[in-house]
Amino acid sequence: MKKSQPWLSIRLMKWFAARRKRKEKDKEMKQLGLISAIRLTKRGGHLQREDYSTLQIQRLQKLVSFVADQSEYYKRLYRSVSKTNFLLAALPPTNKVELMAHFDTWLTDSQLTLETVNRFMENSGNIGRKLNGKYLVYTTSGSTGNPSICVGR
Repeated sequence: MKKSQPWLSIRLMKWFAARRKRKEKDKEMKQLGLISAIRLTKRGGHLQREDYSTLQIQRLQKLVSFVADQSEYYKRLYRSVSKTNFLLAALPPTNKVELMAHFDTWLTDSQLTLETVNRFMENSGNIGRKLNGKYLVYTTSGSTGNPSICVGR
């Protein structure tokens, strides 16, 4: 019979304690996210119709402003659109074919390129992992004739 190794037991106990602490912290963070989402949803349900419309417009303006600042493609596409006073119908449309043709310039993170994403996807060990530790990457099947690569958080 082998002698017990107390140092190993102590190391394992410390490792499990640290792991438990990390899991508890992760759970707290997820709950905070859920609580914030519930609050926002509840708040949205209590808004008057005009307040809700105002909130939608503000969010759309913020989104358009962000992509126009962070993406070369959208900067060019929205150059004739006022960033503070526009209707949704005033935004020029785009489509999957157009976005794939301009993949490197439409993303808002300039470190992401089609080459980087393709290299990441070539490795089957990356299935279920995030690119650069923060982006989920997946492809559409192309059932409409135009497959695409999607990157999101």
